[in-house]
Amino acid sequence: MNDDVAFIEEQVDRHHTWFSKSLPMIASENVISPLAREMLLSDFGDRYAEGLPGERYYQGNVFVDEVERRVGSLAQSAGPSRTSPCTTRSWSPGTS
Repeated sequence: MNDDVAFIEEQVDRHHTWFSKSLPMIASENVISPLAREMLLSDFGDRYAEGLPGERYYQGNVFVDEVERRVGSLAQSAGPSRTSPCTTRSWSPGTS
């Protein structure tokens, strides 16, 4: 393995170890759950879901739509909220 790749992997491992023993108080440093990490690491985490469920611009969002509908229902069942409705991430690093 390339020394540079090994160095980067070591730093990422050290980062995860450090954060697993920390309580980050800055929102941008929040630690996500193992389940959320698993979902983000899947192909599902890279879907670009612009628009509303069932009205997307891209064909590959059939299951994204199903998840978004379910999460929206769960959020509504939790009670009223002053925040915006649940939506999937509708941006990509290239367009943000």
